[in-house]
Amino acid sequence: MDPSANQDVWDLFLTLPSLGAAPSPDTTGLDEEATNLLDMLARHSWKLTGETLGTDYAHEAYELAMLLVHKAPDVAREKDIPTQSAIITWAIASRHHLLGQDCGLDVPSLSRELGQTSQELFAGAQRVREATSGTR
Repeated sequence: MDPSANQDVWDLFLTLPSLGAAPSPDTTGLDEEATNLLDMLARHSWKLTGETLGTDYAHEAYELAMLLVHKAPDVAREKDIPTQSAIITWAIASRHHLLGQDCGLDVPSLSRELGQTSQELFAGAQRVREATSGTR
C-alpha cells in the first residue's frame, strides 16, 4: 500500500467542514518523539476544539498544543492524545468564558462530550496554563 494513502486517510479524519484539513505543525528542531507528539496533539486538538466549541477556536487549540509541546513536552506527555486534546479544548473554553451556568456551555455536558470528568479537565487545564506560562 502506498504510504501517502495513510496520510490521506489521516488528513480526511482531521478535517473540519468549513476549514478543511488540519494544518501540519512546524517541527523544526524537535526530535522524532516530540515531532510525532506535536503532529498528533496539535492536529487532534484543532479538530476536537473546532467540532466542540466551533471553528473559530480551532486555530487557538492548534497553537496552544504547539506551545505546550515546545515549552513543556513533559506536561504534554502526561496524558494520552485524546485526553490532552480534551484538556486543551477545556482550557480554551475557560479562557473565553464559555463555561458556566450563564456562559453557553454547561460544565457537566461539556465534560461528558469530551469524555473526561470536569475535575480532570479543570486540573489539566490549570496544568497546561502553568506550563505555558499562562499564555492561554
